[in-house]
Parts: sequence; C-alpha cells; structure tokens
Amino acid sequence: MTSPDVKPKLAKLLRMLDTPSESERRIAWGKLVSGLKQNGLSWVDVGDAFEQNLTEAEVIELAEHAEARGRADGVEAGIKIGMVRAANNGSGNGHGGLALPPPVQIAEYVQSRRALLKDDSQRRFADEMVSKTRRRVYIAPGTLGFLISLYVKHGGRV
Repeated sequence: MTSPDVKPKLAKLLRMLDTPSESERRIAWGKLVSGLKQNGLSWVDVGDAFEQNLTEAEVIELAEHAEARGRADGVEAGIKIGMVRAANNGSGNGHGGLALPPPVQIAEYVQSRRALLKDDSQRRFADEMVSKTRRRVYIAPGTLGFLISLYVKHGGRV
C-alpha cells in the first residue's frame, strides 16, 4: 500500500523530466524509478492514474504539448506504418502471411503478463522494452527476438 504523500512526490518527479538540464532529468528519472519500485507501483499504474484523473481536454492538451515539443514525427511515422500495413492486409509484407503486431504492442502485451514471467530479470526486461518501444529507440534484432519469444510463449497472436 502506498502512502498518501507518494502521488505528489512522483508527480513532481514526472514534471522534473521536462527540465532542459540533462543532469536534472537523469536524477529525476532515477528517483522516479526508485520511488515507483519502493511503493510497489509500475508504469501501468502511472498510465492508469493519467486515464483516471485527466479530463479529455487535459489529455488533448498534453498531446498537443508533446507534438509542439517535436514528437509529432513519431506519430507521423506510426501513421505511415499503419497505412502500409493496411494496404498490405495487415501483414506488412503484402503476401498475407504471418504477421506480428508492432513492437510497442508486443512489449505492452508481455508487460501485461508480468506475473507469468520467469523472474525479476524478465519483468525488468518487459518494462524496459515498453519504455524503449514507446520512445521508438532502436532495439537490436536479438533483443527484439527475445521479446517476441516471450510474446509467443505467453499467448500472443501471430
């Protein structure tokens, strides 16, 4: 159970991630990750808090703010990928063969099944992959292969 003063502290650390100082962002990130862990919270809990406590207008304002900060190119790339997949009947290869969902969906699926993962190492891996895929960070083929193996092992559809 988390104490009542945890939310304001974590919210403050989240806001500190918007600072122009890279060193301050690193410190805030470390404290945020540590604070989540110490209080038995996950990034899913953070996402749930956003959904439960923000109005639709606030969510739209946040999305517009993110776009203004240069993240629109990631959204644009996602739309283009989606259009290509739709043009290829969702397969991504134009041949109607087996297809996997985008890496971010794979990572979120694996993370949603954290309790089924073998150990804390795999759970940390799942959390890290969600973060990386959402930020569109390059993932080495071997790492992506391991993520996909967890996805398939735990019932992900191809």
